[in-house]
Amino acid sequence: MKHAVAITISFKATGGPDTFFDIYSACDFLDANSPDDLEAYHIKRGGQRLCGAMDYVVILNTLGSVASIASLIWLAYEKFVLPNRHKVREETDRPELMVEVCRDAGEPYWIHLGEAEGENAEVFVKALQQEVEEASEDPGAPDAIVDVLGQVKSYTDVFISKQRK
Repeated sequence: MKHAVAITISFKATGGPDTFFDIYSACDFLDANSPDDLEAYHIKRGGQRLCGAMDYVVILNTLGSVASIASLIWLAYEKFVLPNRHKVREETDRPELMVEVCRDAGEPYWIHLGEAEGENAEVFVKALQQEVEEASEDPGAPDAIVDVLGQVKSYTDVFISKQRK
């Protein structure tokens, strides 16, 4: 990897008046199961969500860490989103897990898990690896990290750094 890359993870857990799962528990799950050396930030329990834009932020420094975090994201999808996909009244209310690969110039790449039937882990991991690799070659990648971390640090009452074990 030429440059580190920021990714954000967002959960859509409500549909109409229904709440399908606890977003804070999903963030705790990611935090508890991510590598100890991962630079990550997550929303505090009881923290005001920023329009659902970011619940968990990860800074990836090596391509090897992409595969492990992608697998972990898939596990969170299976644990929190997938069991609730068919509990909705309308298709637009489906719970989702959204991953954004941050790029410079405001052109992120989004992967939405929960939109379609037949999604699978292998396709997701490969797509995320490819996008992170391409983003790491972008000379604006460091600026994208500065932007994301600026948002996180400006909301210190909302975000906390990953708990080290």
